[in-house]
Amino acid sequence: MSEDTRTQIGDRKLWERVLYMLFCAIAYGIAEFVVALVAIFQVVRVLLTGSIDERVHRLGRNVGAYIFELLQFATFNSERVPFPFSDWPDEEPGASPWQRTTKSAPEAARSASPTSDLPERAASGRDGDPSETDDSDPGASSR
Repeated sequence: MSEDTRTQIGDRKLWERVLYMLFCAIAYGIAEFVVALVAIFQVVRVLLTGSIDERVHRLGRNVGAYIFELLQFATFNSERVPFPFSDWPDEEPGASPWQRTTKSAPEAARSASPTSDLPERAASGRDGDPSETDDSDPGASSR
């Protein structure tokens, strides 16, 4: 065994990191369980009320950020040791079509769909079939 290898194996900082990484593995398992609970709760909440719970939404965002921090540290992409050895991530949740607004949840979901920005297609009743002709296109009869 070379002298460099012996030095690295005996490095106290590396062994501290290994202990932190073991803690991260345990914390990841717990956080994964919390994410599953948040997801189940939000689905049930949306089914019953049509909207998500804002506090649980924020919790889900923060647990997701925490999982990201755990993975960054565990894979040597960050030197910042995650919570409880540093601050808990406090992220502002992004917009969600399931948040209570003036629209109902199904209306918000429809307005967020990728086809909602194609009003002319919906108004004409066309479904995108290229075999259909468009009277406004002068070259349509030659296709």
